[in-house]
Amino acid sequence: MDSNRTIFSAEETQRLFVHLGKAPYWTPAADQIEELESLLPKYLGLHPPIDDKPVTNLSAYGRQYFGVTENNRRLSYLNAFCSPERFEDRREKELILVKDGGSCYFQIHFDAAKKEFTRLLYNGKA
Repeated sequence: MDSNRTIFSAEETQRLFVHLGKAPYWTPAADQIEELESLLPKYLGLHPPIDDKPVTNLSAYGRQYFGVTENNRRLSYLNAFCSPERFEDRREKELILVKDGGSCYFQIHFDAAKKEFTRLLYNGKA
């Protein structure tokens, strides 16, 4: 298992991250995450951040995954952040949110059924 990756259970998502989407929450399966991570670099390459460096090594990022439901679609929500060691004591317990930081921090949704990414959001730069 990738030590920079945390998959939150449906119960943890319900308890901690109600604002990420609507219930029912669910626990993303490891194979769904593997698929997302295999498709994401190409998508990020086609959608680079404005005036910032592109994400080139996803495995160097801390990655938090949550299962949310929107419009009857099951989506994997990815919250990614560089310097995962900086958040080592918190990344398995809480959503890591940082203001600014550019492409060092981004979020995205993935619909595994459609193999479709939506809502890519890179942090801004101060």
